[in-house]
Amino acid sequence: MKRRLSQAISSLIIAVLSLLAPVPAAYGFAGFPHTNIPTITKYSAIPSEGRAGQEYDLIISSNNKDCQSSHELSQAQLLAPQGVPIAILTPSTQAPCQLTTRIKVTENAAVGKLVLWVGKDKESPIGIVEFSVVDNIPPGLIPPGVNPPAVDVMWSVMPRHIVSDNFGRAIAKEYYAVEIIIGNNSAYTLQLVTVGFELPSDRTLLGLVARNVYNKQLKSANQRQVPSLKEQLTNLLKTTLDNPADQLNAERKTLLPTSSYKITRGTLESKQLTHTRTLILSTITALGPIFTGFTPYFHNVNHRSNFSEAINIFSNPLEKGLELAWPDQRPRQRERFDDQVLRDGLIVRNNTQVRTLAFFPKELLRLPKDVENPEQYNSWKDNAREIRERLGEIVIVGDLIQYVNRISLIPNPPAPVVAPPIALGISPNRILQGASATFTITGSNFQGAQLVVSGGASIHVIKLEVDSTGHVMTADIKVDDTVAPGVYRLVVATPSSIASEGVNLFIEPEVIKVPDALIYEQKPPGNTVQIEAKGTYLHNAHFRMATSPENSIEVQNEGSSPDGKSLKAKLVVPPTAAPKTYKVEIVDDNKPDKVITKEFVVKAP
Repeated sequence: MKRRLSQAISSLIIAVLSLLAPVPAAYGFAGFPHTNIPTITKYSAIPSEGRAGQEYDLIISSNNKDCQSSHELSQAQLLAPQGVPIAILTPSTQAPCQLTTRIKVTENAAVGKLVLWVGKDKESPIGIVEFSVVDNIPPGLIPPGVNPPAVDVMWSVMPRHIVSDNFGRAIAKEYYAVEIIIGNNSAYTLQLVTVGFELPSDRTLLGLVARNVYNKQLKSANQRQVPSLKEQLTNLLKTTLDNPADQLNAERKTLLPTSSYKITRGTLESKQLTHTRTLILSTITALGPIFTGFTPYFHNVNHRSNFSEAINIFSNPLEKGLELAWPDQRPRQRERFDDQVLRDGLIVRNNTQVRTLAFFPKELLRLPKDVENPEQYNSWKDNAREIRERLGEIVIVGDLIQYVNRISLIPNPPAPVVAPPIALGISPNRILQGASATFTITGSNFQGAQLVVSGGASIHVIKLEVDSTGHVMTADIKVDDTVAPGVYRLVVATPSSIASEGVNLFIEPEVIKVPDALIYEQKPPGNTVQIEAKGTYLHNAHFRMATSPENSIEVQNEGSSPDGKSLKAKLVVPPTAAPKTYKVEIVDDNKPDKVITKEFVVKAP
């Protein structure tokens, strides 16, 4: 009995071990013997899923409460087992309970759940991280396992008489109508941007022209000329039309778009205004009122009655009968045009087909007259098959429309309303040019306020303090010597207010300073000399000649520089002026008692 019990217990242990044995292999630990199976810890990852071809910053976190004290992840790395379509781009940034690293999901990664390792190396992992690759395309009707093609396109050139029947002779004369069928099986919704054509190379176009010439000659050739012409045509086809694609691709080709919906419709409307039916009916309608104006000239009552009846027949039964016998095709043509013509932004949904029309101007396919004369052009311009050859390859430009899951937007509570600052006055309210001083501004709501100089003048706020009540602002202000005298606005502004509250600061003029001699070129009498004084605070200064009985020199002031460091003028020295040294004064009318005198020398002839 004991023997049977021990055998049953042994069988149970073997069964349990057989069930546990595949667990490491399922997580990629196939290299570990069953006697050395490590303890597998499952870590959480943010984000836990991604799309093929994308990069992510992955944050791996431990769920162990003791990870901080045990430094569980301090020396660990995120590892990608062999065959897992994930690349580790950067070494892991380590913390006791967290790892951060950048990964990239490969382009060909299949949709499904992947397992990454966490450990010091691939030989001794301590845990796993699950990361799911999700589908990066919207769900469609494509069968599973079938690689969808991109886009299927079929197109043809409509014959001229069909275009004329549907849209009128004007459109058929000016444009080629290209019917396009687009099948979308790409698993995306497509939005068409434009449709165009890659025209054949120059050599191919010349081959088409020459082929038509040879074909025309074959019709009128005698029996003796036919073999020679056929041989020439065969050689032509080998060198041009049947040339291998790799040789033709080396030649320059031209990409041309089709005409837009608005341009083509404008042509349709313009030609309908001058249509024969429109002109005839408009003329009949206009002649009725014109003839009616001649009725008073018939003094005979019977003649007037006959003339009025003739006008009535002309403008009523004739007009109505002509409208019935010659119906107006314009509304139906415009309706067909609006329903079928390609417009910008046409949507082609997945697993659907659309049929549309595009119009290509005929003149764009016409070759120069020295290459193809008008007779040759007229022979093929309405041949749908040759038009297709000359259009070349169709080119469709579109955008993929991807669908993004909706996100929830949680608005933040509105910030408290802060009253704008109010500035009542500044003390003192005056300062000299180039000086520094401390000012006190009184008012209210000054918390967090700044002092801004309006106009960008070189007035600097060195230090700014606001008291705890927000009623007093103390500012240390320095004025550069380049600031002109005048009134300047100091604006008090907070981040929540519009910078409009301010006080006026008066910049008073400083005494002018010219430390050096005048700059000028000495000239004899009878010349005009430009003089310049360099110094500071010359914003409002000007030159004048010192009072002297023999002084006849005229001063023409030109003003000072914006920074007040230069003052210029012209001195007109008459021929009668004596060659000697004259006194030139520099004065500011704001301080008339502060005069600077400089010497000006008139050179002897």
